Amino acid sequence: MALLYACCRVAVVNTDVPMVCISCSGYYHLQCVSASSRKDSTLRNGSDWTCPACLSKQPKTVKNDSTPVRMSARKQCDTESVNVTLRNKNSKNKSPTTPSVSVIEKSTDSSCDLRGFIRQEISELKRDLEFSFKNFINSELKIIKDEVQEIKMSIAFINNKYDEMKERFEIYDKCLVSVNSLSNEIGIIKSSLAKLEHESNIRDQWARRSNIEICGIPEKKNENLFDIIEKISKHVNFSFNKSDIDFLSRVAPSTKDPKKPKPIIVRFLSRYNKDDFLCKTKKLKSLKASDLGFSGTESLVFFNDHLTSLNKSLLRQVKIKAKDNNYRFVWVKNCSIMVRKSESSPIFHINNMADLLKIK
Repeated sequence: MALLYACCRVAVVNTDVPMVCISCSGYYHLQCVSASSRKDSTLRNGSDWTCPACLSKQPKTVKNDSTPVRMSARKQCDTESVNVTLRNKNSKNKSPTTPSVSVIEKSTDSSCDLRGFIRQEISELKRDLEFSFKNFINSELKIIKDEVQEIKMSIAFINNKYDEMKERFEIYDKCLVSVNSLSNEIGIIKSSLAKLEHESNIRDQWARRSNIEICGIPEKKNENLFDIIEKISKHVNFSFNKSDIDFLSRVAPSTKDPKKPKPIIVRFLSRYNKDDFLCKTKKLKSLKASDLGFSGTESLVFFNDHLTSLNKSLLRQVKIKAKDNNYRFVWVKNCSIMVRKSESSPIFHINNMADLLKIK
């Protein structure tokens, strides 16, 4: 239980310096005691001081009797709060001393109790406010602390991810250098392969310089290809001897079509004989299979230089490009592809895909 002041019933605070009565050991505020007591420095230090209540109970020394002394100097509260009028003893309308003092003391005690109560309430309110404010600050600080901790964790996570990405980018940079190096090497290899392919195509085409490809002749079982060549020679007035032919056979085409017969390849021992035979057969624009003894077949027969697969593909591209650009002439002579826009236009030799740019 808290210790209270005897004068105003306010709780004693540790920082206060109260006055202690040597008779009743009661605690008193300096502002609640009489003015003479406040002025006495020795009494303010707490030595040999008696409260007004105990002084009023002491017997008077003048009359030598046990009548209590009236508390004329008792002031438990500031004179600004309670105005007390002391009447002269010699006034005409005298009233009993004891009842007047009693009323004043009761009024003073009530005011002091009210002030003490108000002070106590304010003190409790202050403590409550301090407690609430501290709790509010602590809760807000805890929220801020948690948010700061989350931010720290997020920053740490981002830093770890950044380090991982940095390592990956370093690896990617190394890989990119390797890829660039490999890309250069691949470019060199592709260029070398293209060169080798072109050279191989030239050699292959050169090996076919004495060959003729005959298309459109139907296939038969146990057919005699020499008889077919002899019949063709008669149509073009070509002097044919079996000894002039080095190789004669049907070959599978690059694009297999079951409806089309396999072409016949004729290789002459002499290129001049091959050129002479091909020149005469090219004049036969409307030679049909039925003219060679294949009754019921009206398919046309064609004679061409025996081109390699690459040159055949190139010839197809040349025909498409020439048609789109209104070129009238596309032909093959001595295994070389040539184009011409008109009879008076210059002739272009097409040897590879890059030469297609000449057609425009």
